[in-house]
Amino acid sequence: MPDYQLYLCLMLVTRLVYLRQDAAASWRFSLTLALSQAALLLLVFGIGGTTLAVMFAVSGFTLLGGLLEARVSVYAVRFAVLVLLSMAPLVLQPLFGALSMSSLSLAVSTMLDHGLQALLGGGVGVQRAALPVLLGFLLLANEVNVIMRGVFQVLRLEPRVNPQAVDGKPDIDEYNAGRVIGILERWLMFLVVLFTSDWAALGFIVAAKSLVRFDQFKDRRFAEYMLVGTFMSALFAIAVASMTGMALPRP
Repeated sequence: MPDYQLYLCLMLVTRLVYLRQDAAASWRFSLTLALSQAALLLLVFGIGGTTLAVMFAVSGFTLLGGLLEARVSVYAVRFAVLVLLSMAPLVLQPLFGALSMSSLSLAVSTMLDHGLQALLGGGVGVQRAALPVLLGFLLLANEVNVIMRGVFQVLRLEPRVNPQAVDGKPDIDEYNAGRVIGILERWLMFLVVLFTSDWAALGFIVAAKSLVRFDQFKDRRFAEYMLVGTFMSALFAIAVASMTGMALPRP
């Protein structure tokens, strides 16, 4: 399981480049991303039959997604590619075996384990504790952002340059601001749910966000966009924190 969690973290780290790529990706962009993913897989898991099989599957899915983004909804394609990337090692495991870290990766992991144990004064290792938390942070960054953008697009709740024009262009400045605020909001909620039992703090986070944008609530369209986004952020943060909590080792 730690090897699979590490694989997911590697894929999600590379997909952070989509945070600044709202338009359909070019073939050069997709090729660079696919090569980066392949290089990381080879570096962390070493050269072997399983690694090569997963590497070719990952590269193929990423390149195919890049080709489809110009023809289908960008967010639908990126979510579909995420699902395929997540399933690739599991589907290939019966044929090639499970992924396993290379000797270099194991040595680095052991060093991190010792450093984390010395810092925290416990027996918690990086593979058993830090990886699920890191995976939760990464999921709540780009991947949840992709899902939420897709929902906004389907419901026609995207912030508009001209609010009266339903089919007008999205307001990129508002989208960028909302993206940063949304990620920070989800991370804070994730930490609160995962490490404390103070659910009232979630209300404080939402209230602080609403206070900053109070004047904008006069625009009904913006208010709907804001409320739907806030509720979705909270639901995703709670869900990911709950799953992460189940994956953490028990003392």
